[in-house]
Amino acid sequence: MQQVLLDELIQRFDGDLSLCVSTMQGEVLFCHQQNHIFKAASLIKLPILSCALQQVQAGQLAMTDRLPLTAENQVPGAGVLHEMETGLSLTVQDLLTLMVVVSDNTATNVLIERLGLDAINAHIQHIQLQHTFLVGKLQMPLNLQNDLQKTGQRSTTSAADMNLWLLSLVQGKLLTPTLSEWALNLLKKQQDRLVISRRLPRTSDGELLYEVASKSGEIPSHRHDVGIVFAPKPYLVSLLSRGSNDFREHPDQALTLRLAELSERIFWLTQSV
Repeated sequence: MQQVLLDELIQRFDGDLSLCVSTMQGEVLFCHQQNHIFKAASLIKLPILSCALQQVQAGQLAMTDRLPLTAENQVPGAGVLHEMETGLSLTVQDLLTLMVVVSDNTATNVLIERLGLDAINAHIQHIQLQHTFLVGKLQMPLNLQNDLQKTGQRSTTSAADMNLWLLSLVQGKLLTPTLSEWALNLLKKQQDRLVISRRLPRTSDGELLYEVASKSGEIPSHRHDVGIVFAPKPYLVSLLSRGSNDFREHPDQALTLRLAELSERIFWLTQSV
């Protein structure tokens, strides 16, 4: 019955939907158009995170290294660093935390500059993400965009790629156990809980009953969320969508509500398998 209800939600989804759900062992439980390519929005920050941590692992970077905040990297959108005075110096650990927990675009640009665009895309290819590509720094004004950005190209990914990234992280294929645990704990602190976590079971005090390690992404007409739900039967879930005419940055934005309903249905289905 739960599968039927999930299929019904997918069939009447108003917009383009891509999803992939699997066990922690990599068994695909169900999927829908998982290889469709979407603008990545802030999901692109996940391979940036693993690229940075792999450089830490290799001794090419330290979590305590300080990187300067420059005016060029200060861009609008999510985060707080665009409101800070230039010249501020933050550690790599601080920048990674801001990039994930509050999805700070400026922190992301500082990290892209330090890691290198080519190195990040080489990392993406190395971990075999087939549809994921970082086109450049985020939210750059036209005069500072690179040639690809000026043609209208944007960073991309897919539900299949995001599930593979999550699986590689949780299975310890990306990083050492210590750095894997650090990354997972960071994802558990993400403040955007409006999609995957929104309608999951909670305690009488309103706290989530089970931990969720996730990363969201949002740009006009696109809403994504991917993560790991540590339920009694834990699972990985990647939800990507586009096509809404509701451009609000609002908890009740249309795609947000539809994806949250799907997430709830996926939860009950996975627990009944």
